Amino acid sequence: MARIRLTGFILLFIFFVSPGYAYQQIECVQELGGAGVKEDHPLKMNAPRAMAAAGERLYIADTEANRVIVLDQTGKIVLSWGMKGNKPGQFKRPAGIAVDEQGRIFVSDTDNNRIQVFDQEGKWLRGYGTKGDGPREFDGPRGLAVAHGIVYIADTENSRIQVLTSDGIFLRQITVTPKNKGADEMKAPVGVA
Repeated sequence: MARIRLTGFILLFIFFVSPGYAYQQIECVQELGGAGVKEDHPLKMNAPRAMAAAGERLYIADTEANRVIVLDQTGKIVLSWGMKGNKPGQFKRPAGIAVDEQGRIFVSDTDNNRIQVFDQEGKWLRGYGTKGDGPREFDGPRGLAVAHGIVYIADTENSRIQVLTSDGIFLRQITVTPKNKGADEMKAPVGVA
């Protein structure tokens, strides 16, 4: 009987008491780029698809605006770069962003089928990739993750993850193909972590 009462108390606590405590900790500090921002305001974002935090900065891939926005901890824009195009520092729908241990910013330039690398001030350092399905070739790259000099790229339309050095040297690819009907396979990955 004591076990039933204890179980009942635990269920009562889980369903009625603990949700109240959990939600008391959630607070919206600031909304960025939302519906309340004027159309011509620099903070008006157009389909931001990815962000990366590094130090006191937040880096945002503002996909439809073809740019990168950098915010400080208060939400103030400290830097912005990019425009539509295919030259170094220009983008066509950037959809992934990551920052490495040296502070270099990696951006997946999705419709240009390449990865671009910038310093902390937005200066273009290098880029690599062309359209295709071979090593260092991409078809709609999106999500990125960078750690210990290794870049993981969600090569979406090629249904694989490419693994490169931060200098763009191809190391390997990760794919998952089904061994039999009904088995899982990797199709069109859009993110990595």
